[in-house]
Parts: sequence; structure tokens; C-alpha cells
Amino acid sequence: MSDNTPLALGLLVSLVAAGISMWLGLSLVFAWSYSLAMLLVIAMGARRRGSLGPFRPWLVAALVVWLLAFALMHAASSASAQLLLGLPPATAAAVYLLWPAPLLLVTLPYALHFDRHVLDDAAWASIRPYLRDRSE
Repeated sequence: MSDNTPLALGLLVSLVAAGISMWLGLSLVFAWSYSLAMLLVIAMGARRRGSLGPFRPWLVAALVVWLLAFALMHAASSASAQLLLGLPPATAAAVYLLWPAPLLLVTLPYALHFDRHVLDDAAWASIRPYLRDRSE
């Protein structure tokens, strides 16, 4: 069994749940299932040597933000005239929570931990000769 088999099974279950909930018209369940599917795909790519390493807390935070944003969007009244930071509440949740989460909680940690978690010593040893050739 591959290291990613449990993640792949979780992905399959979350996608089936998303499909069924979409068919039943359960928009919040669909959004949460799809959020979990996105997280599992990212986790499959970030997992090295059987562990998520330093990415685990960042990915959990991203999932929490996505679930919270979708819950806020679902609960927001579309008939409300009240604005939140200049936008209708559901749109504000999307713009200020949903959109920045992948950048701040997924991409930034990946850039910060790439050299230590993604590449091991053997990979760095195979890359160094090419880096020296380009710097000359």
C-alpha cells in the first residue's frame, strides 16, 4: 500500500459525498466535502517520507478557514442590505476568507519549508551541480 492510500481513499469518500450532496441540494455539505477534497489533494502532494511534517498545522488551518468561510456564506442572508467591509456578507466571506486562505496557508508555508521538507539531502546533492553551472 502506498503512503498516500489513506489520503486517496479519503479523497474518494469526500468526492462521493460532494456528488451526493450536490444531487440532494445540500449546498453546505457539498462545500465542506469539496473543501476536504481540496485539502486531501494538497496533502497528497505535500506528504514526504510518510509525514506532512511542518505542513500539518498549516493545512489544518486552511481547512478550518475554508469550512468557516463556507458556513458564513451559507448562513448569510442574500436579502440583507447590510455591508461588511463594503461588500454583501457572503461576498465578504469569499473575498476576505476564502480567497486568501490558499495563498497564506498553503503556498506560503510550502515556500518556507520546501528546502527542508520536500527535498532531502540526496535530491539536493543531485541538484547542486546544475546550480553551480548556472551561477558561473
